[in-house]
Amino acid sequence: MKLVLYFIFTVTFVFFASNSKASSIEIWTKNHLVSEDSLLCQKSIEGDYFFVAINNYKIKTGYRIDVTNKNSMPKTFIMSFEFTDENNNHVGLPLPPEIVESNYVSINKNIYAEEVAYRELSLSKTNILFIKISLMKYDDFSKAPQIADLIDDQLQNVMECTVSLN
Repeated sequence: MKLVLYFIFTVTFVFFASNSKASSIEIWTKNHLVSEDSLLCQKSIEGDYFFVAINNYKIKTGYRIDVTNKNSMPKTFIMSFEFTDENNNHVGLPLPPEIVESNYVSINKNIYAEEVAYRELSLSKTNILFIKISLMKYDDFSKAPQIADLIDDQLQNVMECTVSLN
């Protein structure tokens, strides 16, 4: 059974709780990890930041996505996290993520959606973990597909990494 976690993010009210000016993905990621976290991979693409870390078989994911839009409302985006093992079996559990931090930040004239969360995976028999993060942004909420209508290739791969867990 394929389990891919899709999330649709829309905004009806935005509170700019932070003005975090992380100048690089390395600094931004470091600010969101604790000493028990081991960074597995990170990537910056077109101003968006993504990372995946592990902490006692819990996976910690983080993203900072530029949702700046022409109008006053931030962009809507759909994101998927896909975790598979060396046999291409999906190891994601059908549980909601444990949100550590989720907010919108304003940096200069840009608006970013940020989230850090723990995700439960079944890793006890996994030697190699394949991680794939996909994303698509929409200027208008009404143009975003419903999750039931979403086709995998509608999202752009933004990060892929392979990690040995031994």
